[in-house]
Amino acid sequence: MATDTPTPPAPAPQRPPGAPRWILPTAVGTAALLVGFAAGWLGHQAYLVSTIEQAFGEMGETISEGAPAEDGEPGEDGEPGEDLAEEGPTAPTEESVTDGVHEYSGASLGEGEAAFTDTSTDTSYEAQEGAVYVPVTVTAENTTTAETIPGYEDVYAYDADGVQYTSGVTTGEGAGYGLSPGLSVSLTYHFELPEGTDLEWITIQDADAAMEGGTEVAALKLP
Repeated sequence: MATDTPTPPAPAPQRPPGAPRWILPTAVGTAALLVGFAAGWLGHQAYLVSTIEQAFGEMGETISEGAPAEDGEPGEDGEPGEDLAEEGPTAPTEESVTDGVHEYSGASLGEGEAAFTDTSTDTSYEAQEGAVYVPVTVTAENTTTAETIPGYEDVYAYDADGVQYTSGVTTGEGAGYGLSPGLSVSLTYHFELPEGTDLEWITIQDADAAMEGGTEVAALKLP
């Protein structure tokens, strides 16, 4: 009698070759971490950009509020030409004809003009709206023993209320040229003033002497 041969058991199913079981969860977790990090970084960048834009916006508003009006435009609370006044010392009360470098005489006041041309440089100047250029002419004599260069003085004019104005342009036959000892030249200082301003005083101080500690200031009463 033949002996029955037992049937061998079926082999256990085998996992196909490939990555271990932990790879997929780890990959998913890593991807989620990267996505979260990217979202957080982008959010932080957006916050920084928003903060910077807000800061610059507020800064621009502050600068805009404090900035003076453009030439020819009146300020919000003032009239055209009011920004021409300068803060400085009070108007003089006594005359002095020298600043220690030049002796000045023959001060004269010209008519205000909306524009003028410096013929020595062929440069034209136009006053802003509501203002005029007023020329003040003086004769300057070199009282030193060395050559001087007139036209580089610190010059201010004062109106009837003591408001100070600065001369922006100096013209004349000797402006910017060497002047020998004992010689004289005519200088004209141009002041941009609100139209209708009446000047009463002019003060002159040699700029080089002032830098070296010189304190003399010429003060001339205008006619």
